[in-house]
Amino acid sequence: MPRGRFLILKLAVLGCVTSLGGQTLTESFTGASGSTPAGWVFDGVNYTPNLTGPADEGGWLRLTSTGGNQATSAYFDTAFSATGATVYASFDYASWGGSGADGIAFFLFDGSSSFSVGANGGSLGYAQKTGVDGLSGGYLGVGIDEYGNFSNQTEGRIGGIGRTVDSVSVRGSEASGYTYLGGSTTLATPIDTPSVGTRPTSINTVQVLLTATNQLTVTLQQGGITPQTVLQMDLSAYTRPETLKLGFTSGTGGANNYHEVRNVDASTIVASLWDNQGDSLWGTNTNWDPKLGQIFFSTTLMWAQIKRLTWDRTARCVRLPLMRRSTTR
Repeated sequence: MPRGRFLILKLAVLGCVTSLGGQTLTESFTGASGSTPAGWVFDGVNYTPNLTGPADEGGWLRLTSTGGNQATSAYFDTAFSATGATVYASFDYASWGGSGADGIAFFLFDGSSSFSVGANGGSLGYAQKTGVDGLSGGYLGVGIDEYGNFSNQTEGRIGGIGRTVDSVSVRGSEASGYTYLGGSTTLATPIDTPSVGTRPTSINTVQVLLTATNQLTVTLQQGGITPQTVLQMDLSAYTRPETLKLGFTSGTGGANNYHEVRNVDASTIVASLWDNQGDSLWGTNTNWDPKLGQIFFSTTLMWAQIKRLTWDRTARCVRLPLMRRSTTR
């Protein structure tokens, strides 16, 4: 069910494509304590992620404990075609109970690569650190960063704007040295809830959209407040590998928190979700131009509408829905 008031991307038949394909992934992480969901791989340094079990508020995937110097990972070990694909992912997260560090990263990595986790602490298990390699095959890491060092050019990380607490930051591929690509300023609402004995009951949801032309949008809803588009980036010059896999990393250092995720919903579609007049870039030509705080994606709606695609016998193509906006509650 939608939470709060937000704008949903609605679809109307207009565009035309000759092929359509995609994949979906749904994982609640509410299985039995200590189990591993089918297709997922859990690993880490100084801690191995685990399911907390249904008795724990329905269950979460705990990426880190409140121990120090941890770098952990959980990824889905099935690749999807990255060429021409629009990639969507949403998940709930909780960061709580410790001394306030470091954060969680949602990542994409080369589907043909072997895997090893990145460095601990501010590298969030994705980027490198002096003497420690970053995530092998990494393509894109979106950091939900309470302590703020994912955007910091210290400890061997390349590029950045300095420490930015309670921010969302993006780092690039292994080939680029996991270079800093951009990020938000400090958010109005803190990302974590440190120094508490029980998990906060408020729900935090992250949604990531990477279009076929590498336009990145990150939307964040914290504790039931109005969702906000916290980051938009043009990564169109950023070359993709042929296939990608997705997952999560997390890190602690001298300070710590429990870092947890659940209710993962990921989808890909190999088609343009824009009208025939535009160029798939945000805010140019006749494309829809989302403003801060106005965009929140619903895959339930999106995929329900995509099922209504029709075959145009004359044009010999699929009539593709076009994203439009409307207000809902």
